[in-house]
Amino acid sequence: MRLSERVHLVGSGSNGFDLTDATRAQVKKLVEAGKTGSEIAKAVGVSLPSVHNIKKALGLVKKK
Repeated sequence: MRLSERVHLVGSGSNGFDLTDATRAQVKKLVEAGKTGSEIAKAVGVSLPSVHNIKKALGLVKKK
């Protein structure tokens, strides 16, 4: 898992680091359907920051 440009997490476990490819795909699908971050977090069962991190990793976050 890429945490930042130069930092990667190697391994797995709980506490937010156990996000699956299926979870990422579900987030992507909901983003494309126009759902808000809060709606996505509730539907998928992850935190709002996790939704943002997944969106960022998938290139779905608008740059400022």
